[in-house]
Amino acid sequence: MALAGLGIRAGLTPAHFWVPLVHPCSPTTTHAFSLGIAIKVAIYLMIRFFFQFLEPEVWWGYLVLFLGVLTAIVNVWYASASHDLKKALAYHSVENIGIMVAGVGAALIYSDAPLSGLSILALTAALLHVLNHAVFKGLLYLGTGSIERQTDRIVDTDRLGGLLSIWPWTGLTFLIGAVAIAGFPPFNGFVSEWLTLQALLKGTQEPAPGSSMGDLALVAGTMGLFAAFALTAFCFVKIAGLALLGMPRAKPEVVAHGAKKGTCRSSCGA
Repeated sequence: MALAGLGIRAGLTPAHFWVPLVHPCSPTTTHAFSLGIAIKVAIYLMIRFFFQFLEPEVWWGYLVLFLGVLTAIVNVWYASASHDLKKALAYHSVENIGIMVAGVGAALIYSDAPLSGLSILALTAALLHVLNHAVFKGLLYLGTGSIERQTDRIVDTDRLGGLLSIWPWTGLTFLIGAVAIAGFPPFNGFVSEWLTLQALLKGTQEPAPGSSMGDLALVAGTMGLFAAFALTAFCFVKIAGLALLGMPRAKPEVVAHGAKKGTCRSSCGA
């Protein structure tokens, strides 16, 4: 019951659909706070419930790991297919929630005494990703808000292009956030994602606790996270290439406040 309630609050699949419907309609500051920080309260409560209020069970870990990996894969797929920048970021928030939950699941699997060191590593990775995600996703949301304000509310990646040359500070800060969420070194997203993978990979070197199919589950979970990380990198390479660096694929009119002296109307490809 705790997993069901907190999973809905966090947007775990199949309850992920409400996040990209609700949050892109919010003001940018609310959007940044709610998905950058507030949604992670569910992760904190999961840790309190599963490890402190209740006695951890190994099979809980396999269930939580499965839901986390499934959430990461499903939402990064939707994010890759989205052309709306705010919706794509909302889907990526839920994808990163899946990565954190996968770390919590691994910690539950390894909670038996012989593997307690791996449990600490997995839980550390999950908590570090909570912090890292709040930093780089908050940066991305605020960058998106700046783009939305300067382009008269245009956040369709098919209609944006060349923003790095028009607004270099906005483009540069958004690009830093994109590199971090894509998991490229040396930024913070790489550290916590790599620690999560390390916890799962080290677990495959030991007999999996609780189930004869445990080794297969850990291998499948590791491969699923690898796929999610690769799709995230692809998605943000696409976003950065289209919106920040590339020429527009359409010819929209964009209100380029501050692009020149005074307020002027300009094309993205100008």
